[in-house]
Amino acid sequence: DIGIYEGMLSSNIDTNDARLKLLIGNEKLSWASFIIEGSHLTVNVSETESVTEDDKSPANFIAARDGIIEKIEISSGQAVVKKGQAVVAGELLASGTVEYKDQSTHFTRCSGTVTARTKRELSVTVPYEIVKKEYTGKSSEKKVVSFFGLKFPLDLVPVTYEHEKEVEKNFFGNEESYLPIYVYNVEFRETSKRNIKMNKKDARKYALNKLKEKEAKELKNAQIIDYEDKITFTDSVITIKRCYNCIENIEILENIKINIVN
Repeated sequence: DIGIYEGMLSSNIDTNDARLKLLIGNEKLSWASFIIEGSHLTVNVSETESVTEDDKSPANFIAARDGIIEKIEISSGQAVVKKGQAVVAGELLASGTVEYKDQSTHFTRCSGTVTARTKRELSVTVPYEIVKKEYTGKSSEKKVVSFFGLKFPLDLVPVTYEHEKEVEKNFFGNEESYLPIYVYNVEFRETSKRNIKMNKKDARKYALNKLKEKEAKELKNAQIIDYEDKITFTDSVITIKRCYNCIENIEILENIKINIVN
């Protein structure tokens, strides 16, 4: 409900208020305008759709996650949020639809950055008893020849033990006489599994290392300001939940699909 109904006096229509209500109420829309001409109301809208990396179509910036805007640097497009403003995931940050004073409209692909203060949360759960993989010291090597994409093993004896393998690819030939022939040297290193039972102190240390690995992967583009841990022990597992305060870029591109309603 944007406050406009059939038979309403045009003088009672607040077009700016209606536009904002329409955009807030429909997350699929990135832009809207209301034009009153006599007794007729024309509504123009732009709809968003996902963008691929190689897509050069006009696109908006929307928020990848909730946050409070810290800094806005838009080199192409028009910012629609301000510093200190709270936004939610999916909210429009910058529009690729730019309107000029002469009432002309230009569509562009937003570029720049929108930085926000965000809250993130990661957790890991680790049992006190884990299975650790170890190398036994035993290994074997095999060679495989690849000819025009077809692979032929030179040793048909199968590897029957638990193992990990490393592959080295070597080109067969020289620059003057090129043939698509490769020789793969494959090393099979035998592994064994051992059950390890940890006390609470060791389990906590192990869980923190796992959390660090997860953090390096999932928060690699975020600046971590501070965090707070919540650690829970049960009879069989330890769970560490870490809540972060971060600063990060939250803009993602979303294509503009233009619909015109007359």
